Amino acid sequence: MQEYLFQIRSKFIIVLIICLSFSKLSNAQGVYTISPFASNYFDPHFGIQAESYFNLNDFYVGFGIGLEDTGFDYTASFNVGFRPYFKKVLIEKGENLFYQYHEKTFLISIDLEKRFYFLEYNGQNRIGIYTGGKFGYFFGNYRGVSENFTKKFLIAPGAGLSWEFKNARMNLGYLLLNGSEELTPHMIQFKLNLFFNKNDD
Repeated sequence: MQEYLFQIRSKFIIVLIICLSFSKLSNAQGVYTISPFASNYFDPHFGIQAESYFNLNDFYVGFGIGLEDTGFDYTASFNVGFRPYFKKVLIEKGENLFYQYHEKTFLISIDLEKRFYFLEYNGQNRIGIYTGGKFGYFFGNYRGVSENFTKKFLIAPGAGLSWEFKNARMNLGYLLLNGSEELTPHMIQFKLNLFFNKNDD
């Protein structure tokens, strides 16, 4: 399983590098700086997103729908994330007593994000940073038992780099997901957003 997850993560990174390299080569001219605080108009669109957040010990995928504002550069969306496989975990049942379970976890959240762009090229492509967070409910499903040992409301903050194109955006950054006490909360987050009904400038 660890080898399979490593292959998935490697493919994500390779695809990201290829996309960024192609964008850089095809739009090398006309790059100029912009103020990250210059956005001052409301430009809403319907958007969908797919994401992955992972580290060396864990892997999640997620999907969402929501509001994309490319004027003020913020996003508000409803998201569902989950670990797509059962993972062996130890649950403490008493003093020096631990049981092993096969766990699959889920995160249902409202995601808020604000972006600050400082480079623009080819008219509609922008590069900058983002900050935001997931505000939601984290819970588990355990194979063979009906009891839920992991359930909590949480806030998962994150930040990183953002690349926006005509009708799409890619984010790559850090996410602090403190859902399970047994696993590290530090994760890499990769997100792809698509937004619609955007008018050509």
